[in-house]
Amino acid sequence: MKIFSLRRSFTTTVILMAFSIGLPLMAQFRVRVVTPGTTFNTEGAVAPGVVQDVPGGRRFRGRAGSLLKVRAVMRIPAGSAAEMQRLVVHFRTNPGGPRLRKVEVLNGSNAAFSLATDLAGDYVARETPTPDVVANIWDFKSQPRGVSSQTIIRLEVQFPVGFDSAIDPGEFVLTGVGVDFPRSLASETIEEHPPIVSLPVGAAVVYAVPSNSELMWYRHDGHSDGSFRWSGPKKVGSGWSFTQMFSGGGGVIYGINDANELMWYRHDGRAEGSFRWSGPKKVGSGWSFKQVFSGGGGVIYGINDAGELMWYRHDGHADGSFRWSGPKKVGTGWSFKQVFYGGDGVIYGINDAGELMWYRHDGHADGSFRWSGPKKVGSGWSFKQVFYGGDGVIYGINDAGELMWYRHDGHADGSFRWSGPKKVGSGWDFRKIFVDEPAF
Repeated sequence: MKIFSLRRSFTTTVILMAFSIGLPLMAQFRVRVVTPGTTFNTEGAVAPGVVQDVPGGRRFRGRAGSLLKVRAVMRIPAGSAAEMQRLVVHFRTNPGGPRLRKVEVLNGSNAAFSLATDLAGDYVARETPTPDVVANIWDFKSQPRGVSSQTIIRLEVQFPVGFDSAIDPGEFVLTGVGVDFPRSLASETIEEHPPIVSLPVGAAVVYAVPSNSELMWYRHDGHSDGSFRWSGPKKVGSGWSFTQMFSGGGGVIYGINDANELMWYRHDGRAEGSFRWSGPKKVGSGWSFKQVFSGGGGVIYGINDAGELMWYRHDGHADGSFRWSGPKKVGTGWSFKQVFYGGDGVIYGINDAGELMWYRHDGHADGSFRWSGPKKVGSGWSFKQVFYGGDGVIYGINDAGELMWYRHDGHADGSFRWSGPKKVGSGWDFRKIFVDEPAF
């Protein structure tokens, strides 16, 4: 009896000791929130073609010798403020290509963290804390840094120089920036941002709105080659009765309602068609344009009743915050039946003669008046609806409700080179339709 009592007493003591020791340790458990690479955009004017979404992240290219700065709003746990305990940057560069030269975390004009680096290679899965010369993860547990829902992550990437001859400066692919926060015992659940699910290689998400105003999700898995491979449809929303709708890239969708208010949504479940959303948020008013379309990277074009092409840049497009640049007038005489963006500054217009015209707005990143074109790249484009699918792919819906696939292989320079057409669907009778565009 005494032996049992002693054993019970010893066991109780051990449990109490473990709990008393474990409590502070448990309080130090971390939760990681990732700001995905697809939310990062460039600062300042950038050469066409420098930004492109790829499976798992975003690719950045620059001219030889150029210094590229990219930024995104940091994602944090639920609430307006938190303490950053650890920071990690996941990326990769090709051999002899660019190098990550600086990492900054900015609260307005104040730097919560700023470090000069010189990193290159494959850090997609690596988390190297030491030595400093190759580290891509930094720990602040002894001195946590305060951040908020307005904190900016900024990276600087240096592209190599060719001394004796022209070189390929290579590419910098950013998969994401992870930030660790303390998981408080007082709050057993922390609202983390949903996991980032990448699209399958060669796939494109298509949104369609029938007459009942439901938002339907399709994924054309054969988008890159025009093969008949699909996932869906899935219903991902209702009440989508907007006068105009268009993609902002990376799951962002804009809608203009009857009051001419510009509404922002982000479909966090875009890759697989799950019902996960952020928003809505009102990000503008007075949007009474004949046609509105995305220009990638937060850029939005609007054509007014006078046929003027107006440029805006929604600097808060990744999170729906109210931050804008513009408007700027970048064109006149834009009287097309249909207009749509083609990536890398390219804009297509279909005139009354059914001709497909190619333009490239070389100043699309900053709204400057610099253009190439126009060039006639097609005729007989008499479709009910036409929309861009990324990587030169253009979809058209004819009067029979057939979905036709084309790929403009000369979309970068306006040359007359095409693949297709191929029939990839039937019964496409929708009020609105658009592709979740790559964030060019």
